[in-house]
Amino acid sequence: MKIELHNVQKRFGKVTALNGITTSAQAGARLALIGPNGSGKSTLLRAILGLISVDGQLRIDNLDPIADHPQLAQRLVYVPQVAPRLAVPVRECVRVLSGVRGISPRQVAAVATRLDLDLEGVGRRLVRDLSGGMRQKLLVAAALAAPAELLVLDEPTASLDTDARQRFYGLLDELPQTTTIILCSHRLEEVRQVTQSVWALRDGVLSFSGPTEQYLRQTALTIVDIRVSSPSTNPNLPNPLTHHGFVEGANGWWRKVLPQHQKVQTVRDLTRQLNGTLADLVVRDVENLVTPWATTEQEPYDA
Repeated sequence: MKIELHNVQKRFGKVTALNGITTSAQAGARLALIGPNGSGKSTLLRAILGLISVDGQLRIDNLDPIADHPQLAQRLVYVPQVAPRLAVPVRECVRVLSGVRGISPRQVAAVATRLDLDLEGVGRRLVRDLSGGMRQKLLVAAALAAPAELLVLDEPTASLDTDARQRFYGLLDELPQTTTIILCSHRLEEVRQVTQSVWALRDGVLSFSGPTEQYLRQTALTIVDIRVSSPSTNPNLPNPLTHHGFVEGANGWWRKVLPQHQKVQTVRDLTRQLNGTLADLVVRDVENLVTPWATTEQEPYDA
């Protein structure tokens, strides 16, 4: 499903939630919707889902989310961040959801099994009595079992463990290439693995619209931790760690937070300059999808 926005605006009293957003996503797009709290993400998602009206023009496959809501509702699926705590048995919940979407409960059970959730085993339990992770797996299974042309995911893996997340990513990979996905997430790994493009919002304004890798190069951070075995004690010799802006911690560890695109060259240079004193190295990307790296300050730390 193609999504088109032209000068989309939304106000709640004196608060401007969306301010003149113009952008588009082609059918089959894998799109990340990113922004800090209060940036307008939830408002935009609600507008796309046809839950609120907006000024300007918002079209999904040339249809209006409000005027054509019954027609669009059958073609899209929404997964919220937190699964509702329903006071109904799991079996009944699956039966109702399957009936609404015109699929068999067995289809939901098959997807749930791939997420390591045995619907038969928990069928008599109330949905509200399941753990948060189990409720989320149930919701995801019901969503992915139903054929949809637009999948709207709002922090869908927040309650899932690492293994379940990987299974979830695998299920997304199997969706038809024509399925449009909108993923709202703060997880760096999720955005990188699932999406190809980004819409970034800040204060209701579209601050970025383009390829995921380009956005990550501009914003994502890497933490490099290095431990040296025999640091130089000669004050007349330059310390390559200090030269590269590393901050000393405890037990011989040094740390630097740097823009992600600099990590390979930095590690390569240090490996050469430390002259065999490199004892250990930890490199990890961190979730900084809404804050420009240049605002990050380096401070001493305890390793």
